[in-house]
Amino acid sequence: MYQSDSWDKPRRIIIVRQKIKDRPKAPGKQLRLFEEQEVCRNYRYSAYVTNMKLPAAEIWRLYRGRGDAENRIKELKYDFGFDSFNLKDFFATEAALTFAMIAYNLMSFFRMFVLQEKTQKTLSTLRYRTFAIGAYFEKSMIN
Repeated sequence: MYQSDSWDKPRRIIIVRQKIKDRPKAPGKQLRLFEEQEVCRNYRYSAYVTNMKLPAAEIWRLYRGRGDAENRIKELKYDFGFDSFNLKDFFATEAALTFAMIAYNLMSFFRMFVLQEKTQKTLSTLRYRTFAIGAYFEKSMIN
């Protein structure tokens, strides 16, 4: 249990340590502060802060599936403008959000099936790679 100065009550912190040799694709970070120590060099660590009373293994299973959700929310907010849809009419706002979700899903399919890259790029990165680089080459060819 830990209570930060900014928290109104203590919360439970669960630390998960996974051996890199056994699970090479395990999520988490390696501890750089103690990287010279063999114990820290062979493991990845992740931490979960919760107020749930479930066993630690259950908390880990529950939260590990949501690890990328915050990144998707940020992408929807910044690249697709989800934080600025207020059209003064419920149905207009719903239509705009539905259209934005369709656009997001199409871009996700494009990333998965066409690009087939190991890491998911954001819309702004894809925009740069497809339009800006093409425009740069076109400009270079003309000159």
